[in-house]
Amino acid sequence: MHELGTLAGQVPGLTFSPFAPGQNIVALRGVSSNDDGAGTDNSVAVFVDDVYLGRVSNHQSEMYDVDRVEVLRGPQGTLYGKNTIGGAINIISSRPNTSALDIRATADFGNYQRRNFSALVTGPISSGWAGKLVVSTREQTGG
Repeated sequence: MHELGTLAGQVPGLTFSPFAPGQNIVALRGVSSNDDGAGTDNSVAVFVDDVYLGRVSNHQSEMYDVDRVEVLRGPQGTLYGKNTIGGAINIISSRPNTSALDIRATADFGNYQRRNFSALVTGPISSGWAGKLVVSTREQTGG
């Protein structure tokens, strides 16, 4: 899964569609908003590692190293605060590996000159400390 739009095909009641260049509409069970004005917020809140993404144009985060995605339908104001009348999507990244060095890489090639590369390096740095570096790129230039 590379992006939030891919998740929409796997979660019942979740739709993710482009509204305008750089603007996306996220809807849960039909509840959404497509106004991107300065004083408005989305009806479905998206969080990445408990950090709120305030604008729909920010919902293109790369999802290469994700531990899990939580989709909560319906009003979530008690858990996540205001502006979650439609629901909340919580993307949780995996934690660094504290016990051993872990190196992963993937490469995908496809039609229309598509090239996807992703790599991850994680492991212990010192006693009680670990680090992680994730790099991902997607490119499609043809047709």
